[in-house]
Amino acid sequence: MTASSASTPNNHPDLDLSTDACAREEDSQGIVETQELRWISAAGDGDIPSFEKLMALHEDRIFQLCLRLLGCREDALEASQDVFVRAHRALPRYQACGKFSTWLCHIAVNRCRDNWKRASSRLASLCDALHLTHRIPACRAQIPDDRAETRDDLAKLESGLGHLLGKHREILILAFVENLTHSECAQILKCSERAIEGRIYRARKLLQTWWDHRP
Repeated sequence: MTASSASTPNNHPDLDLSTDACAREEDSQGIVETQELRWISAAGDGDIPSFEKLMALHEDRIFQLCLRLLGCREDALEASQDVFVRAHRALPRYQACGKFSTWLCHIAVNRCRDNWKRASSRLASLCDALHLTHRIPACRAQIPDDRAETRDDLAKLESGLGHLLGKHREILILAFVENLTHSECAQILKCSERAIEGRIYRARKLLQTWWDHRP
């Protein structure tokens, strides 16, 4: 065997398999995206089975996002179901200028914000009725983070996120739990990427301050 023949790709089966696997994954993703566009088009024209297929494709991610934002399975289930009701109504007006999943995430964030507003209003009314001064706490969000080095740090991180206001919690969840790009976060929250950078900076500072002062 010559040196040149030893260095050819055919003599590295592991490399070939990896390359083939990547190619197959890209092909599969392309097929899913193409099929998704067909379902979106058909669902926009009123085809219910096509919309049900879109739900099946995205419902788990939307439920998990709602769960992280609301911290309650029952609330998250109700919210995620409502997300698809709202999406179905708005689908004829959907403009494919970004990912369909990003559009759904935007609807989900707005739906969860509605929950926070209702909860805050109820708490404020109750405290007023009892003549209590109150500080409205943010809804706890149970967010597992595999990067936490220890179980205690994970619990501490979860608690810290739960103490943040909704607008600060949501940007950290979108950027670091959902791993969305700044551009996708901007589409969901309807603001500029520069604003996203500012929100992330402020939210991280607040979380860091809480972390450093927690007993």
